[in-house]
Amino acid sequence: MHKTIFKTLALTFLGSTLALSAGHDLVRESVQGSVEAVKAEVMQLVRNKRILTAAKKIAKELKSSKSFSAPQKQKLESLMWSLADTGVNILVKSGDLNKAADFVHKLLLEYPRWSHGKDAFRRVAFLHGMAGNWVRSQKMARSYLKTTTTDEYTPDMLYLLAVSLEQMGHIRQASLTLRRFVQLFPDHENLSSAKSKLADLSSSARRKL
Repeated sequence: MHKTIFKTLALTFLGSTLALSAGHDLVRESVQGSVEAVKAEVMQLVRNKRILTAAKKIAKELKSSKSFSAPQKQKLESLMWSLADTGVNILVKSGDLNKAADFVHKLLLEYPRWSHGKDAFRRVAFLHGMAGNWVRSQKMARSYLKTTTTDEYTPDMLYLLAVSLEQMGHIRQASLTLRRFVQLFPDHENLSSAKSKLADLSSSARRKL
């Protein structure tokens, strides 16, 4: 059962992994002018396959430096996201889901003004779900839905909330959340899975009567 849930969450979560060579190119193209020193350090870290350390280096520099222009900040933030995405996907493939979640969470704490904050928050929530940390994934999904207006991540977070509630044993809440998901997002890729779960939960509830 957990393997099936893991697969569904993983398919929703995972993007394509960037090749290291692509990461090198992105570093070269993204950082210019007054950020040459940062570029040199990040380039060296990427060459040494220290992808996560490179992302943390950028977060630290963005937090502490006031000399970057707005375009430079934007490029650095995008670069940090690309490196974080690559590093997290590597950790996921190796099965180290908790480390991946903790890493992205620390980046958010290090640089809360990150323009990719929503993307990062979603990643952490789904990583906790994939790792079976249902209390954390439930809390994060609920928090996102309460504090964010409807956006492209709303369906994913609503589905994650339903799955988390189900795994925590909150069957009634899970059923209500799944019904809401089915009604609001009839074209979502997880629609059939949501309907199947809803039918199973309804059947289970009837047997207990």
